Amino acid sequence: MGVPMTEPVPLPDEALAALRGWLGDGWTAAPLAGDASTRAYYRITRGDGTTNVLAWYPEDVRPVLQRFLEAYAAVSPYAYVPRVIESSGAAALQQDVGDRTLFDLLHDAGVLRREADGSFSRGRRGAEAAVEKAGE
Repeated sequence: MGVPMTEPVPLPDEALAALRGWLGDGWTAAPLAGDASTRAYYRITRGDGTTNVLAWYPEDVRPVLQRFLEAYAAVSPYAYVPRVIESSGAAALQQDVGDRTLFDLLHDAGVLRREADGSFSRGRRGAEAAVEKAGE
């Protein structure tokens, strides 16, 4: 369960300000598992039950956010990727496609196979189908 935005939330001040500017009142934030970087992720639940994912980028990784947004702009016209709804210099609010990672989807769809030595190789099915299915 998330934390109502009217109570103390585990959001950095910049992320909290961005969300309030983008969404106003009536949402909750719940921390999500992160990755190997210092980025932080939160599932945002709006009053109507719609969910989004907020990625917050601390100062030391802000250039990564810019590269992500540039890559999104280049790829999104040609392939399904979770939609970026809002962004700032420190955060991006995206379409929530669930708890599964892109790796999970590609592996399950047969796009990636784990080899005996622990490495991965490309499978026989297309990545596009796996990612599009996740967005349904």
